[in-house]
Amino acid sequence: MLEQWLQQEKAIIKSRFGNVRIFCVFLACLTVPAILIQLVLLLDGGGIGQVFAIIFFIFVIFFALTMSSYKKRFVKPLLTSIQQELLTEEARREFVQQMQEQAVCISYQPLPQIKSCDIMVANDYCYMRQPGKSRIIRNKEIRRAVLTQENYNTGNRGHVRQCYALALYAADNEKPVWKGYFMNKEEVSQAFLRFKAILPPDADIQDYAANPEKVSRKPLWKTLLEWALCILFLAAMIYFAKYFGN
Repeated sequence: MLEQWLQQEKAIIKSRFGNVRIFCVFLACLTVPAILIQLVLLLDGGGIGQVFAIIFFIFVIFFALTMSSYKKRFVKPLLTSIQQELLTEEARREFVQQMQEQAVCISYQPLPQIKSCDIMVANDYCYMRQPGKSRIIRNKEIRRAVLTQENYNTGNRGHVRQCYALALYAADNEKPVWKGYFMNKEEVSQAFLRFKAILPPDADIQDYAANPEKVSRKPLWKTLLEWALCILFLAAMIYFAKYFGN
């Protein structure tokens, strides 16, 4: 029963993210001629610049091929989660039955302006289909659900827009086991109500969307550190661009 569900799930993943795979393979193929050109320049008396360029393009190929592998990004973490969360044949059978008969599919964005992913919500289990994070969540382990209103930047001019974030936390975990972003209040409200219906009775439900000023804010040093890392990364990219350009 589980194997049949897995085959169906693999087919869904392959069909939904097939375009990403094609793009990544195409990007890897485009990088090969660039490596050959840099190799010719290196053999013709080039220097350290060509060596770094070749290493960079090899990294691009490796990254593109890794991103194109739906088995590594979706199936592998899902299989690991099945081994950790569904320990008995009875639990696996119950999970599949709930996914096929009860589960409600909720579409969300892992980050604002990112391709949508899905989380299937049933009475006892949730299953999130997300690159690198596909996993099964047992609802009884969720101890906190938090709804917040957040801002994000869009466009070259940095226009600020609002969105809504919904996060689920397990016991004693600072990081959420799942977090999704929604662009309008109607979508996040429907998702919030659905999760409230399946959470344990003692779960802490925190709705900060109506009162965003009550949300605990990130420490200032963390914000400054994030900005410093972004500036250093941008400076490094500009330096390499000028270096390889010369």
